[in-house]
Amino acid sequence: MDMEKNLDNLFSRYMSDSMSDEERKDFDYKLTSDDNLKAEFDNYRIGMIAGRRIQYHELKDKVGSIIKDENKINKSNRTKLILGLVAAAAIIGLFFYFFTQQKPKTEQLFAQYYTTPPYGVQRGGDTEKNLDDALIAYSEKNWIKVISTINQLPIDVQNDIYTQKLKAHTYMASGQQELALPIFKKLAHNQRINPQLENYWHQGLAFLGNQQIDSSIYYFDKIVTSNIDHPLKSKALELMTKLK
Repeated sequence: MDMEKNLDNLFSRYMSDSMSDEERKDFDYKLTSDDNLKAEFDNYRIGMIAGRRIQYHELKDKVGSIIKDENKINKSNRTKLILGLVAAAAIIGLFFYFFTQQKPKTEQLFAQYYTTPPYGVQRGGDTEKNLDDALIAYSEKNWIKVISTINQLPIDVQNDIYTQKLKAHTYMASGQQELALPIFKKLAHNQRINPQLENYWHQGLAFLGNQQIDSSIYYFDKIVTSNIDHPLKSKALELMTKLK
């Protein structure tokens, strides 16, 4: 019971933006690595949405009862009735406006800013031929085949930076941003500065696609505040502006 209360408190702080940047970043990565925690969080979030919808329907029922009673009210009270209906409609409208506008339309922004990078077929020995099969599937947007083919490659080829990037972008393109995140995080620590900024960009987009806005802004800010001149700086700043 205490554990359940602690989780509810943790989820509530996360959804109300009450966490520090470090706490939020730590929690975001726990969500990507702990399936049980993610399932508990999804259930909590669904419960919150359901509760809000119940509030809405209760409010809607009250408005409906006012309308049903309209014929029982004499003309002298008709103005009060109209004002009451207008006020109730305004409350319902504001309720849904604030509920739906709490966060920017992350899916639209993700689709606008994320572009699946091209990968060329490499042709070579048996290992390269197997990788070519994954690359051909990638070009055909057969995301399931890409992952299954990569998973059949030798471990050293699977761990190669080129293959890891291919796998991460396959997850991104197929809407599985939470699986791409740990790969981009690992790549960001293993490459020189420009590829590192590119991986920050993709980490930010992955968090954006996963509707974790604060974490996406964290990585976009790393690009903007870098002392390296890079084309992604203007894109990151533009996207941060839309998210804030």
